[in-house]
Amino acid sequence: MKKRTYRWLALVLFLPLLHTSCTRYENPAPIFEEQEEDAGQSRRRKVLFISIDGAGGEIVGQVMPTHIAGLLPTSKYTFYGLADEDTGDAASWMTMMAGVSSSSHRIEDDSFIPRPNPDNPHVSPDSYRSLFSHLNAVASSLRSYVVSRSEGISNRLLAGATESFLESSDEAVKNRVVSTLQTKTSDVVVVQFTDVLAAGVTGGFSVDNSDYIAAIERVDGYVGEILAAVAARGSYEQEDWLIIVTSNHGGIDRSYGGNSDLERNTFVLFQNKRFQQLDFTTLDPTPDAIFFHAVDFFPQIFYWLELQTQESWNLEGQIFLNRFEVEFLHP
Repeated sequence: MKKRTYRWLALVLFLPLLHTSCTRYENPAPIFEEQEEDAGQSRRRKVLFISIDGAGGEIVGQVMPTHIAGLLPTSKYTFYGLADEDTGDAASWMTMMAGVSSSSHRIEDDSFIPRPNPDNPHVSPDSYRSLFSHLNAVASSLRSYVVSRSEGISNRLLAGATESFLESSDEAVKNRVVSTLQTKTSDVVVVQFTDVLAAGVTGGFSVDNSDYIAAIERVDGYVGEILAAVAARGSYEQEDWLIIVTSNHGGIDRSYGGNSDLERNTFVLFQNKRFQQLDFTTLDPTPDAIFFHAVDFFPQIFYWLELQTQESWNLEGQIFLNRFEVEFLHP
């Protein structure tokens, strides 16, 4: 594990936040990619978000499971992403789905109720809305689905989805997602797998834990079946999918919840069939480098759906996909 790498990433990432919550990156020149022109037909943008909870980013990069590897040639990605400073499950998911860090949203458990600020215990903490709450406010016609292993995620954090499903196994999650993609008009689909997390807690978040590696490979197989279901949709040629595969946090020994390098190490890939391959860590030195943080998911999703975020939401993440896909910024 390259601890110095993560500390450097965290330093570069958070120092600008001491000055502003709105600007993390400078404004580097866009990177233009050669693309074939569409034949005059606009595709409808859609998002599939998959979290393989507990999958350490560098470990996934070492294992390089089949279907994740298959996405890389058409992905923007890193195996050195940075989870929230609080790597608890509720806090990390809130950060991904609300676009603000745990120091702002103050979520600590599956109630998804922010805890009071101990410095101001009599003042109600700020309340931040999550992805589907904002989507419903600005694009109520979108059809959204959540399939998870967590009652708190399905019924509280993402309760604004068109439909939410709580499943008892990762295989059941996969089956439900495949069925949803086959039978429903789906614009945004959020998926949670937890077998990898369970294997890490039982035997260690490590390449030396054969059950942990087997869980990564098994869930990767589920991801492959979901990708096949997307491609098999009857309307696929008229759709433009952004597929996000990530983890909410890693782990250390048999635990997580802290802010160590190992616990915060994640992976993330953004895939679209017209993207050219790019590992974010090759964009060096700054200001061109992209250091991915979990608060960045929310703005990428809104960007892809061609929706405007609002300053009043106090988002802490930044859009960077527009650096590569400027051809999609059509009237």
